[in-house]
Amino acid sequence: MWIKAFHIIAVIAWMAGMLYLPRLFFYHCDAPPGTTESERFKTMEARLQRIIVNPAMIAVWILGLTLVQIPASGGPKQGWLMLNFCW
Repeated sequence: MWIKAFHIIAVIAWMAGMLYLPRLFFYHCDAPPGTTESERFKTMEARLQRIIVNPAMIAVWILGLTLVQIPASGGPKQGWLMLNFCW
């Protein structure tokens, strides 16, 4: 159950970062190029991706593949996994 809980937390963190990133891009487009505000948005975008989005995405994949391999969670015997890959 811990793996499943951490998987859900990682999915939420990943999606929160992915939903916030376009907002930063939108505000960045409104800032004049070369200003301190533009540079601040560049830093914020890079930090969001490097510190939150990328580690959360990696955690989602690792924990998700781990959940598939655990026999108690049903593993590959469930048809949903093959349906997701073939869809």
